[in-house]
Amino acid sequence: CHLLLCMCAKRIVPFPLIDHISHLELYITSMEKLVVNFRSNGEKEVASAFTKFAEFSKELLTPIKNLSMLHNINFFLDSLVKGDLKEVKGDLKKPFDKAWRDYENKFTKIEKEKRELAKQYGMVRTEVSGGEIAEELEKERRMFQLQMCEYLIKVNEIKTKKGVDLLQNLIKHYHSQCDDEGIIECALSVQIKHRQDEEKRQLCSLRDQLRPSLQPELKEDSLSKQTFYSMHQLQGNKHYGTEKAGYLYKRSDGLRKMWQKRTCIVQNCYLTIAHGTPNKPPAKLNLLTCQVKPSLEDKKCFDLISHNRTYHFLADDEPVCVAWISVLTNSKQKALNVALDERRPSGDNSVEDLTRAITEDILRMPGNNMCCDCGAPDPTWISTNLGILTCIECSGIHREMGVHYSRIKSLSLDKLGTSELLLAKNMGNSGFNEIVEANVLSPSLKPTAESDMMVRKDFILCKYMECQFAQHSSSSFSTLRRKLQEAVCSRDIFSLLQLYAARLDLSQPLANPEKGETALHLAVLLADRTSLHIVDFLVHNCNNLDVQTARGNSALHYCCLHNRTECLKLLLRAKANIHNSEFLLNILRSLLDELCIAQYTSKYNIHIKLHIHIHSTTPYTKSKTQS
Repeated sequence: CHLLLCMCAKRIVPFPLIDHISHLELYITSMEKLVVNFRSNGEKEVASAFTKFAEFSKELLTPIKNLSMLHNINFFLDSLVKGDLKEVKGDLKKPFDKAWRDYENKFTKIEKEKRELAKQYGMVRTEVSGGEIAEELEKERRMFQLQMCEYLIKVNEIKTKKGVDLLQNLIKHYHSQCDDEGIIECALSVQIKHRQDEEKRQLCSLRDQLRPSLQPELKEDSLSKQTFYSMHQLQGNKHYGTEKAGYLYKRSDGLRKMWQKRTCIVQNCYLTIAHGTPNKPPAKLNLLTCQVKPSLEDKKCFDLISHNRTYHFLADDEPVCVAWISVLTNSKQKALNVALDERRPSGDNSVEDLTRAITEDILRMPGNNMCCDCGAPDPTWISTNLGILTCIECSGIHREMGVHYSRIKSLSLDKLGTSELLLAKNMGNSGFNEIVEANVLSPSLKPTAESDMMVRKDFILCKYMECQFAQHSSSSFSTLRRKLQEAVCSRDIFSLLQLYAARLDLSQPLANPEKGETALHLAVLLADRTSLHIVDFLVHNCNNLDVQTARGNSALHYCCLHNRTECLKLLLRAKANIHNSEFLLNILRSLLDELCIAQYTSKYNIHIKLHIHIHSTTPYTKSKTQS
């Protein structure tokens, strides 16, 4: 039996390095058991030979482990340079810079008004003291302080990654090659990390003090962002029609960012962009899956955001730019009407094409080439409330657990709406398992594609029903509640998953100014096209969708009051309660009749169509394994 295990472990050499290491360890263990058997049978010479082979294999295993650790360090540095450090120089600092510009502009304006007023009375003022205008600049000053806190918190996190975390990884790499642990002392890194954690705690405390006084401005800013990105708000001039041919200047993606003249054609709900090289095929974009975004800085420019990249265009003048934006928007609206009216069962410009494109993107995400639970290749079953892919054997166990733990659908057999793919597009098996399997001590503890059903079932029940392998926090309830609020505000799906795995009740009220507001209320309030997956996760996994605030507002009320139609679809699909509210019912009827996605079985009983389309834009944040 031990010889058979030894032979199997030696023959199976899988591609991932960590699997290869685990099989080598199994091979060495099997040989050591053979040594014991031969010694017990009196064959000391054979036992001695196998002992030497086992020791030789252990020597081979050490450099492979070192290679794995070095690979982890390289990946850590690569993600740090390409992710966090690049973000500091890019979009992360924009709110901070904007708040400072607003403060300076307001100060200059007030100073000018004071001087003009003095001039009217025949006086000359050389300067205006800060004390005179402090009250008028209160809002701008607090907003600047808040944005500075947000920026410094992120910089603190990056400093920790760049310094202490990198140092810890290097120490682990050193100890994997050298047994002398006395040369490198870890006390300094622990002190630095403690100091940085204390600095972050103070910044978070200051930020939480500033937020309540600026809540109306933050809500207004969130609404303005959502309105700008909402497809329903951008309406093209119908006079320009749905087809157009001509040329535009497209900005290249290289380092030089040059504007290159390209022939563009809008026809049959597609945009065709000619390539610079004549013998190369043109780029063809399905406008149903794209979003048109006018530029705020230059009226002659606009962006076209597809599911995988952003195209920057420049027209000759402003009227030409308006014409192109109108044609693209009209053509997209036409494609959407055709898809929603289901006038054609199939076709290039339909919701089915969008679903197919999203499914292909999901299959290419990290870890999605193998089952989330057993590692079987090419999984085709999706858990819509967890955002993971499994094989057909493991999907059967997921069904047995019940829909309150996992909602299983087939990517190939079931007709899925884009709303059912929201979480999978933003989660991925690798990112999910880094949290839910954080305490799996060895890969050998996980079932494999060859494991029998009982082994799979025991592991899956411990993983999902008991969250046995997740890293549980010892933090207080108030701390976990604050982390929940931060996860929703920062749109961090993995922090949200960490709290879910820690068995936190996601429907508990938050420490908000309006008493009784939950994470779902806050997610709906802050929702835009890039954060619908946060709303979807909470809708699927919180215990109560119908929690009302002190003012009697449920999450459905928030959808109606703040015009969150996409969140409304998700809540009604999950059968959220209307609470017999005539006010809510009237607003719901008008919105749903406009969207044509519901049917009414009684006065207060609304059934949403199962396979609905959600107008979302992927935020393109790195997954947990990439960041």
